Amino acid sequence: MAAYEAAAGWPRADAHIHLVPPDGVSWAAARQEAGVVYDEPVMYDHLAATHGVEHVLVVSVDTANNGFIAAAAQDYPWCRPAAWFDPRSLTVGGLEALPECFVGIAMYLGEADNEALAAVAPEVWGWLDARRWIVSCNGGPGHWPAWLGVLQAHPTLRLLASHLGSPGPAPESERDEPAAPEVYEARLGALLRLAEFPGPRVKLSGFCEPSAADSRRSPDDPGLSLKSDAEAAVRRRRHDPVARLPAPRCVGLCRGAAANVRGGAALLGERL
Repeated sequence: MAAYEAAAGWPRADAHIHLVPPDGVSWAAARQEAGVVYDEPVMYDHLAATHGVEHVLVVSVDTANNGFIAAAAQDYPWCRPAAWFDPRSLTVGGLEALPECFVGIAMYLGEADNEALAAVAPEVWGWLDARRWIVSCNGGPGHWPAWLGVLQAHPTLRLLASHLGSPGPAPESERDEPAAPEVYEARLGALLRLAEFPGPRVKLSGFCEPSAADSRRSPDDPGLSLKSDAEAAVRRRRHDPVARLPAPRCVGLCRGAAANVRGGAALLGERL
């Protein structure tokens, strides 16, 4: 409890959001079909003011989105963008060509990308590490071991694993009765190995993919599916660094496993 009380006095940072134009990505298109058009930077600016959020890691979703969030950074002081990259095109030249507003990169990788990650030139990781840039990565259990070689050479690289490393949904049997801590530790085993190094952090949140029908409903609608219910919880709590999501229900995290990972919001505060 003392740690939470201390954290309440820290500058408030959001470790991971997306900002997209109305027709920029698939989920934005679904909104248009429902007759809803969002100006996401304006909306988030209101949330930031309401909740006292001073810094936000805005994670790009594709090359085109890099430009959109760079433009948002010119208008909103809280916006700290991370540029989308594929490891196959990740070079020092590409990093140096980014506008000065960027503070990191974002990648969406799976086990099929492990060889491409291993082929990234060592000077790229050195460039990122020297500048204390955040490397935001969405990956699954089969992907995280690919970072061990990178971290052995650059142990302070500020790798940020999104969505608890995406271990997958907990079985239905664990929704009401969590399993033993050892079960969750095993489920997060590949991710927890990264705790051997001082640089990596983990974003403590669930992940969900609501259906098209769910996207037309209010987040508080009791008719939402489990996945959408998890998303609603994330939406309501994501701006409070001491709020705790119902993690065993969403992805299967226990306190024992949480003790071995470090929060993304803290990393963002250190970087900024």
